[in-house]
Amino acid sequence: MSSVPKSFLITEPEQILNFDSAADGNQYILKSISYDSVHRLDMTKLPMKSKSQLEQFVKRLPISKAQPWIMQEFIKGKEYCTHSTVRKGKIRLYCCCESSEFKVNYEYIDNPKIYEWVEKFVKELNITGQIYFDFIQA
Repeated sequence: MSSVPKSFLITEPEQILNFDSAADGNQYILKSISYDSVHRLDMTKLPMKSKSQLEQFVKRLPISKAQPWIMQEFIKGKEYCTHSTVRKGKIRLYCCCESSEFKVNYEYIDNPKIYEWVEKFVKELNITGQIYFDFIQA
């Protein structure tokens, strides 16, 4: 559970249009770095069937240096989210559940590997506060 998806900082639509997806061979999704209530649930996979379709899709997104996005490798697998309250690197309150687009009700999932990862992360950085992670077990 130590690998992360390939990710690219996107500050202009041309970066996506000029990306050599044939050489790369992976699928990607776009995510706004800042919270975006309009586009946050759009999981359109790239590349698209045609260059013109991709152009139309990308040009409608508010991508700029002032509003950067991430082009992130799409990973298939089971999705989980965690929320923890931590103090001086120790977990005080922890929840792990299956992910969904709109999380209101949490049903606890016991996943020791995820807990151990979070525990190690907050301990090594001696974190105090609230911390949230998303995981995909491929």
